[in-house]
Order: sequence, then structure tokens, then C-alpha cells
Amino acid sequence: MTEFKETELDERAIKMAKVLSADAVEKAGSGHPGSPISLAPVAYTLYQHFIKHDPNDPNWEGRDRFILSGGHASLTQYVQLYFSGYGVTLDDLKNFRGGAATRTPGHPEYGLTPGIEMTTGPLGQGIANAVGFAIAEAHLAARFNRDGYPVMYHYTYCILGDGCMMEGASYEAASLAGTQKLNKLIAIYDSNRITIEGSTDIAFTENVAARFGAMGWQVINVENGEDIVAISLALEEARIEAEKPSLIIVL
Repeated sequence: MTEFKETELDERAIKMAKVLSADAVEKAGSGHPGSPISLAPVAYTLYQHFIKHDPNDPNWEGRDRFILSGGHASLTQYVQLYFSGYGVTLDDLKNFRGGAATRTPGHPEYGLTPGIEMTTGPLGQGIANAVGFAIAEAHLAARFNRDGYPVMYHYTYCILGDGCMMEGASYEAASLAGTQKLNKLIAIYDSNRITIEGSTDIAFTENVAARFGAMGWQVINVENGEDIVAISLALEEARIEAEKPSLIIVL
């Protein structure tokens, strides 16, 4: 496996992502700061070290796809688009949830913000669509790829949270993904055991790892969501899996 290490630049960038997220919510007077702050290390690692993309051509066919299933955590993605040069500006972050004219609405909107693959909001909908994206990649690869010429070869990444896991649609789609062996689908589960109503102990106590394992997924645990080396190793393990979609559970 590749040897990973956290640099001073990584540490500074992650801290800045957290501060920008907190400040944007504070200025807007509404929003969800918790998820963008806790997900900053994961999102930074994905965008800056793993996702294959071109900010100068957001619609490049060879790009990896990223879907934020928990759309309420939209700042998670907006900050990384700002870091990556997609044309999202500091003023856009300052104008988070700023009405009809903003490019940074409360939930990601396809066609409005450069780098957004699809509109997300209703919980469970994003991961279900990510399965659809992965099916499309597998179909096109089977149709057009030839030995030595992998013209269609990209990954679909998705971040989801406890709310998405509580929705039945997410499991129906996940079951299909396991059956179809969509090995280029990598889902990252932000398991922070909290929803808007309170602790998940109120209504959601199942063993998610066991359930996904039973559906034919590779399950990888990351014990510390701040450890970008552990996150990187988990992502690399997911990328080399040849038979199964992967669920990375970040605690």
C-alpha cells in the first residue's frame, strides 16, 4: 500500500475548512455547522488526495463523481470546491444561504454551483442516486472498455450520515449495489450517533456494519475521524477492492 503522512499544509487546510464552515453558519444565522466541521478531514482527504477531477472542466467525462447525501452539510463540499479552484469564492461562502442569488444554498443544487453532481436534500436520496451513478459507470465500462483501453473508469464517492442510514431507501439501494458488485462505489458513513431529534439511541441502534456486510459490501472502520492517514488507508483499501462496494465507517 501507499505510504501516507499528514503534512503541515494538510493540518492548516483542515483547520481552515472547519473555521470557514463555522463562520459561514454564524453569518447566515442558520445551518448545520456540526457535520461540516466533523467531516472536514474526510472531505479534505477526498478532494485533495483521492478524487480525480479537473476544476477547469467540471464536466470532464473521466472525473470521479462525488455526492453529498447529507445535503444539509453542504458547506462540507462548498469549502473543498473553494480550495480546489472551482470558482466558488470566499464571498460565496460569506453568502451561504443568502437567498435566490447565492451560489451556496443550504443544500447542494445541480447546475447552480460548479462541481456539484446532483441536488441533494431528502435523507437517503443521495446515496440511492450514488448507486445509480455507479450502475451507469459499470454499464458504460462493460459497453465501451477494451483490454488496454479503459475509456470509462471512475469511482463514485458518497458521504452519508445517521439520517441517511435511517431511511429505507438507502438500504434498498445498498442491497442492489451489493448484488451488482459495484466495486467502484465508495460510501463514507459519518457515524456520529446524532440526529436533529437527538441521540440515535432514541430510534436507531442497529449494527450498520453487520447489515452492509450481509448485503455484500466490504466494511472498513476508521476509529478516529481526525486521522487523515487512517482515512487515506481506508480509501485505498476501498479502491483496490475488485468485487464489492465499500462502506467506510468513520467514528
